[in-house]
Amino acid sequence: MLSYSRQEGRQEGLDSERRALLTQIRRLFGEATADWSDPLLARIQQPAVFEQLFEHVLKCPDAAAWQARLAAVALPPEPPIH
Repeated sequence: MLSYSRQEGRQEGLDSERRALLTQIRRLFGEATADWSDPLLARIQQPAVFEQLFEHVLKCPDAAAWQARLAAVALPPEPPIH
């Protein structure tokens, strides 16, 4: 029971981080970029990654730079072509 509560609390914390980051994205780059970012942010399960992204979102000069940064973190790498 305790581990379930701990897991539930961890997920709530991640959801809170995601919502806060989406608020910043929306303010800085607009609704379309926030909508694009939302499913990628939902993939992230490590609080430390959210901390890094909070720093990056403030340093990105535009939506394209932010999208490239988030994609590098949240999307799996392309398989090599042989």
